[in-house]
Amino acid sequence: MKCKIPPFPREGNSDSYIDWEMKVKQNLECFDYDESTKVSMRKAPTKSWDELKKELRERFVPLFYTRYLYNKLQRLYLGSKSIEEYLKEMNVAIIKAHVVESQEATMARFLHDLNKEL
Repeated sequence: MKCKIPPFPREGNSDSYIDWEMKVKQNLECFDYDESTKVSMRKAPTKSWDELKKELRERFVPLFYTRYLYNKLQRLYLGSKSIEEYLKEMNVAIIKAHVVESQEATMARFLHDLNKEL
C-alpha cells in the first residue's frame, strides 16, 4: 500500500493550505515514513518534513492570518456547544494555529474556558 499525498489546493487561501497540511501529515503518520522518504515525495530538495511545512506555511499563510487563528483560539469558549464539540473545536484551533504546548497547558486552557455554571 502506498501513501497518497492529496492534491495541493488551488484556491490559494490560508485555510485551504492548513487543511491540506493536516491531511498530508495524517497520511504520512499512517505509513510511519522516515524523514528522507517524506522529503523524496517532493521535487525540490528539503531536509525534513518540518522544514517543508515551515516553508509552505511561510509561503501560503500570512502572518496576520496566523495571529487571527491564535486570537480565535484565545477567544474560544464553551457557550451553547456540547463539551465534545467544544473540545473538538479547541483541538482543531490548536493545530491550525500551530500552537505547541504541554498536555497540562492544554488541559488548563480547556478547563479555564468552560462555562462557570458547570
